[in-house]
Amino acid sequence: MEPYIPLAAAEPPPVPAPKKSGVSSDTVWQFWWQGEASAPSPVLTCLETVRRYAGSRPVVLIDSSNVHEYLDIPRVFLDRLARKEISIVVLSDYIRVALLSVYGGTWVDPTVWVSGEIPPATLDSEFFVFASPYWAATDPAALPTELLGILRFMSNRPSATMFGSCWWMSARPGSLPPRITKRLMEEYWSRESFGIDYLLPYDLMTLAFLVNPACQEVWRRMPKRLTTDAQMLMSVLLEPYDGRMMDAILARTTIHKLTHKLPANIIRSDMFYRRIFVI
Repeated sequence: MEPYIPLAAAEPPPVPAPKKSGVSSDTVWQFWWQGEASAPSPVLTCLETVRRYAGSRPVVLIDSSNVHEYLDIPRVFLDRLARKEISIVVLSDYIRVALLSVYGGTWVDPTVWVSGEIPPATLDSEFFVFASPYWAATDPAALPTELLGILRFMSNRPSATMFGSCWWMSARPGSLPPRITKRLMEEYWSRESFGIDYLLPYDLMTLAFLVNPACQEVWRRMPKRLTTDAQMLMSVLLEPYDGRMMDAILARTTIHKLTHKLPANIIRSDMFYRRIFVI
């Protein structure tokens, strides 16, 4: 990661003009590359809950048929996707920071299940992501410099190296963390032959928070909500359903990161999973 430290510390290029006019900065962005008609049932359930609780905010589902209305995606991503050198996940990682850099709004992964009113702080802040417990309680400027070394080697790193999660991200147009991450992703995939880590976008944004003072100021101003709360329900999806536990989880948060990648042959009717998803 060492070659990318100067880029992470520097001011990124100006935000390009929006390709599509009239897009609200309150837009909720979602993504399913193959189109909603091809999405599995659990994803459709999640998409419906986001639309239900988004209120008056427009919800746009990005797919292969409409993404070019909003963005000019660099050829390096499209060419490498065509050659199967990168995955759809890598492309979606780029699309989210590119959309938020230009248009603002809120990116919500298609496996986020919403159980009630969405807290305004997760939608309206200058910048928002769910934070790891360690980072939520720590000023990034005071984090140990050893984290940079861990990021350089991308191996056996503790969870403290990660700022949080990118599956829910809100930003105003031109917000610095998405802009820097966008630039770093463009540089990385132009230089490197393969992705050294599945969570590369997390690593790149973490790098920006570690070395860029302006990004650190954005982090200090950000409302802190924990990834551990938002991922609690995912941790019990295959457990026998318990109403009291469900009530306790729903009382902590209305935003839940789940997964649809569970083998059908291990899912039983008495599990949490079946109470949420009809499959």
